[in-house]
Amino acid sequence: MESKGILNLIDALEIIQKQGYNFSARLVGGPIDFTIEYLRNLLSEKNLTSCTTITGPLYNDEKIAELQNADIFVLPTKNEAFPLVILEAMQFGLPVVSTLEGGIPEMVIDNDTGLLVDPGDNMKLAGKIAILLDNKNLRAEMGRKGLDRFTNNYTLDKFETNMINTFNKILDY
Repeated sequence: MESKGILNLIDALEIIQKQGYNFSARLVGGPIDFTIEYLRNLLSEKNLTSCTTITGPLYNDEKIAELQNADIFVLPTKNEAFPLVILEAMQFGLPVVSTLEGGIPEMVIDNDTGLLVDPGDNMKLAGKIAILLDNKNLRAEMGRKGLDRFTNNYTLDKFETNMINTFNKILDY
């Protein structure tokens, strides 16, 4: 979807490729605003076909395998409330690169569990991805901290406890 920042991500990938970075990107998700063929043509125009794969939508075991095999998770969304896919990435110990949009800054602690940019800033998005490409130790540290944040704040048990506490506060008020 355009609102998920797919075109921004492709532009950022083009920037980092021109800077000489060697990477393998996988674009996961179902087509809504664009056809997969359109995106493949765009990748071809930008000379990204050798380093970027479009998987289409993935579910269940395929999605889990994708997250397990990733080193970085990127969601350059332009309009979001609370994207659960970021929590999934954190659950798999991935550093997150995303945007200062909606509830994302509450989920991802900038420069701690991931890196955040303003929506639509493709140069900064490319720069943040490059930081993580350059530094395996930083990727591992941010991923570990993201997993800790997920475990301490976003599990089903934590959600249930928070809901009960909220209801108790309301009822006691």
